[in-house]
Amino acid sequence: MIHYFVKRLFAATVTLFFVSLLIFSIVKCMPNDPVQSYLGLSSKATVEQKEQLREHLGIDQPLGKQYAIWINRMIRGDFGTSLYDKKEVKELILEKLPYSIGLYGSSLLLAVIVSSVLAVIAVIQNKRMIDQVFHIYSYVVLSLPSFFVGMIILYGFYSIGGVFIYGTSDFYYSVVGYPSIGMKIGDLLFHAFLPCLTMTVLLSASFLRYLQAHLKQEAVELYALCAKAKGLSKWKIAWVHLYRNVLSSFLTYLASYFPIMISGCMLIEILFEWEGLGKLLYRSLHCGDESVMCAVLFLTAAASILGNVFFDILALKMHPLIKESYVEGDQL
Repeated sequence: MIHYFVKRLFAATVTLFFVSLLIFSIVKCMPNDPVQSYLGLSSKATVEQKEQLREHLGIDQPLGKQYAIWINRMIRGDFGTSLYDKKEVKELILEKLPYSIGLYGSSLLLAVIVSSVLAVIAVIQNKRMIDQVFHIYSYVVLSLPSFFVGMIILYGFYSIGGVFIYGTSDFYYSVVGYPSIGMKIGDLLFHAFLPCLTMTVLLSASFLRYLQAHLKQEAVELYALCAKAKGLSKWKIAWVHLYRNVLSSFLTYLASYFPIMISGCMLIEILFEWEGLGKLLYRSLHCGDESVMCAVLFLTAAASILGNVFFDILALKMHPLIKESYVEGDQL
């Protein structure tokens, strides 16, 4: 088990190194001038002043040396200074990170609960209308782009309530302040409702399709038929026996889906003006802020890779047969 953990951690480190190299290369190939981004469009700086600033920022060095300096700072937790805001990138990320974690975490939890319940209902009502309805729901949602699903939900609630819900706070209270902490939390939850709902719909559709297919495969296994012959209820068979056996493979599926979920959440943040890392990345792309772009992309890549490792190890711990095969070295 320890050998497997060390091996997965080493593979994750190597993968992250190559991903960081790719991120740095792509950002440096973008058609923007970091000096101009730092000075602003209305700057009247001379050529000599721009050259001095270029030397100060270190972008006059060869790309190999720039990458070595950048990755060394990343490892030490020094993300540099934003060219646009003139603030520490770490400060900007820490300011936006709680919003992203809150949206990602709540959406993932709700999607797992909703998809699990619907999948169990579908396997109990196999080949009936409700089973077909769930199939249609998952395929329709998955066939649409995430931002389009968000737009449908946004305009749907606008047609019902007559108001757009976007951002992370009410404009009035963001200016004059909140009268109480309860009012601030309530306003935040109110604005988080639509982006969280959108992400839950998107994630639950994918999870539902996976769980439906695998639960139906387990339902025809011998142990499930024996449990049915003993007189156990359909709900008990589905939850205690079928779902438990599917759970380990479902965790592996979550690991593979984790990078897609993060990218989808970033698009939803931009659509709903949610002040998370996605919105920060979007603004840095417009402003040509290389420091913020590299830091956010590197952190999201690290989160995706480490998330894969976490879910793989969790699945290994939960399923005795998988754990035994890895310990014996069959799959190493």
